[in-house]
Amino acid sequence: VRPATTEPVVLKAEVDGASVEGQVAVMTHGGRIGRVELVPADAPADPDAAAAIYDADQVVLAPGSLYTSLLPVLSVPEVRAAVAATTAQVVQVCNLRPQPPETTGLDAADHLQAVLDHGARVDVFCYEAACDLPVDEAAIRALGVRPVGAHVAGDSGLVHDPSRLARALADLLQSRPQQGVPA
Repeated sequence: VRPATTEPVVLKAEVDGASVEGQVAVMTHGGRIGRVELVPADAPADPDAAAAIYDADQVVLAPGSLYTSLLPVLSVPEVRAAVAATTAQVVQVCNLRPQPPETTGLDAADHLQAVLDHGARVDVFCYEAACDLPVDEAAIRALGVRPVGAHVAGDSGLVHDPSRLARALADLLQSRPQQGVPA
């Protein structure tokens, strides 16, 4: 595990047309969050983080707070470029439920769209079919991403089960078409 950047940064977001700064302020402001960015916008990536992304077999995005954890990492230009350019399979693991007020009113396709709108590449969208976040596979496919349902939630349904999620990710990696071999 490496940090996205080793430089001090501030999270900034557009929330219903207003500019909000700071992770807690963005998370608790309420309203529809638009684009997020870091200040400074050109914060350098930890070189080991970018190298690990390029060298990976699989890059896993999330689960976690969409606008205050996942998207800030993708706001580091070198990290975003590495995710876009890697030959690894890029998997977004969908959250199990909305995170009020940060993602109130969003469905799974909205989560994916936010990641894509921030310049990231996603090959596979892994989700728990029995979760509290509505998933429309056709909407996921319309965004050019393969949806894959898997039993990844813990027994409570409130958090991901690490063992189940690890199995699902391993299965995705094993079922990945080899380079140069048609899917």
